[in-house]
Amino acid sequence: MAAARLLLRLAGRLESVSFTQSVCGLLGAGQRPGPWHTHCSLERGQLVLSSNPFPGASERLPIQPEVSKTEPLTNRGVDLGVAVILQSSDQTVLLTRRTCTLRISPNLWVPPGGHMEPDEEVPACRPNQET
Repeated sequence: MAAARLLLRLAGRLESVSFTQSVCGLLGAGQRPGPWHTHCSLERGQLVLSSNPFPGASERLPIQPEVSKTEPLTNRGVDLGVAVILQSSDQTVLLTRRTCTLRISPNLWVPPGGHMEPDEEVPACRPNQET
């Protein structure tokens, strides 16, 4: 059996996560209003996530640009952005290619997704973005 690729540091111990577990829930995201700080690191090719700081961890991935902490969130155009890359057992990853006519980030390979209109609720919006 292959080693787990995603580990959670819970109460100081590294634990593997099953496909059916909610990583956000395990990190405490549903228990209080956000933002939810998640600390991450790569250890021996495994992504380690924790809601608490730990040695070698960062609150952002090295590829993420620095963001001004003084600029209000309402002026950034995005309240929350999440990407989950799911790899099947046969090493397949589902990506879509953005059309070349888009003004922002044209022609890029990205995870499938979308956005939520101001009058939409999450339960009604999610199925539309998953199909």
